[in-house]
Amino acid sequence: MIKQHKIFVIACVLFSLSAGIDCNKQVSRNWMARVVVYCPNKIHTTIQTMQDGSTITNTFTYEDANGNGRLTKMESTSSTTGKTTTTTFDYSITGKVIETFTPSSSPPITFTLNDQGLAISDDRSGGGATYTYDNNSFCVQSIYPGYEDDRTIQNDNISLEKQIFSDPSRNTQTSYVPDPSTACADNGMWFLGSITKNFHLSQVVTDANGNATTTNYINEKDSNGRVSKQTRTGGINDVVIYTYY
Repeated sequence: MIKQHKIFVIACVLFSLSAGIDCNKQVSRNWMARVVVYCPNKIHTTIQTMQDGSTITNTFTYEDANGNGRLTKMESTSSTTGKTTTTTFDYSITGKVIETFTPSSSPPITFTLNDQGLAISDDRSGGGATYTYDNNSFCVQSIYPGYEDDRTIQNDNISLEKQIFSDPSRNTQTSYVPDPSTACADNGMWFLGSITKNFHLSQVVTDANGNATTTNYINEKDSNGRVSKQTRTGGINDVVIYTYY
């Protein structure tokens, strides 16, 4: 996965909608967000431990102190550097979301939303990006400067993702198998839609030369049935701990 999609995938990542709604596939009426809700569990923190023991801790803040509403801030702390980077989301302009990074030399990114509250474009450097969704608010295509993501959705889960670059030697294709016993986690980034309803059981990444690498997932649950620990082995080797509101 390209770094720009990491939070998206982890939270649905990842990706990724809820707020006080008890069941899947409902329309949120809060804050006039008219997107489809698939993820019932609101993330508070994720702690990702790499194979070398280093960690990245993400803390999510929403529109109220109880974790309701849209994502307003994400703080990411690296144990390697000891530094924290902060990403904020401003919804004060109708039809827009402004994403700001601190500290960073990168300018803020402004997303333009459609009538359903989903981003259809942004003004990131290099020419901006565009986003396309199916009728259920799943993001089926994202086109960025230099590459695009094309996604196939089956039974409310991503089953295939093709990353197509301006340099064809970098192209990849990833197939996913969902874990139907799990429900995805909500990071409040409603404006980017969703890509999955469940956590994954496995993924296979095939590069431009036909070489395939498999990653297997073990999803452990807390007493409320939420995924609290995910262990990945194979192509990716890490452990992610989830806490919820």
